[in-house]
Amino acid sequence: MLDNASYPKYRHPRTVAARLFDSAATAAPGIARTRAGVARLDGPPGMSSTAPTTLDNAPDPSQAPDRRSFFSLLAMGLGLTGGYGMFAALAARFLYPSRPPDRRWMYVTALRDVAQGGAILFSAPNGQAISVTRLADRGEVDDFIALSSICPHLGCKVHWESQNKRFFCPCHNGAFDAEGIATAGPPFDAHQNLARFPLKVENGNLFIEVPVA
Repeated sequence: MLDNASYPKYRHPRTVAARLFDSAATAAPGIARTRAGVARLDGPPGMSSTAPTTLDNAPDPSQAPDRRSFFSLLAMGLGLTGGYGMFAALAARFLYPSRPPDRRWMYVTALRDVAQGGAILFSAPNGQAISVTRLADRGEVDDFIALSSICPHLGCKVHWESQNKRFFCPCHNGAFDAEGIATAGPPFDAHQNLARFPLKVENGNLFIEVPVA
């Protein structure tokens, strides 16, 4: 019969592992034990831990910001800001309407220098081209008509055709009668007429009222 003293003393595996771990922790201060008994490396600041997240150190969902609510409030705020801004712009336009451009009476020509059916081109101070046409020879202001020489369709120049008694635009065959009313082409389809300018006669001279700026 063998003596029990000849056999090494039995040690529980958990006890052996715990002692080995304690010895390693004493030798390496950077190693610590977590609550779950898993080794964790406590490195220098900024070094990430390799230990798994447990219920004890998991972040609290109730403390995390609600991103969805934040973006919803942000979108609502931007929408309200845009709406109030548009309302303020409309109110300002209603309360403080823009001033019409300054206009001035300017000399055009002497009545005797334009024959019936003839036309002259007048340039306003703002660069606008105006066609002044003489339709009759009664010696009064109604003998003349002043119309913009720019076609309202695409901005081409129109010219007076005395034989046809019309203003014609060669770009797209737009036509206007002696009063500047569209009669053919794209301007007629779009109901676009030539702009008209006031005229007056003083001492045998013709004057036109035009914007100066």
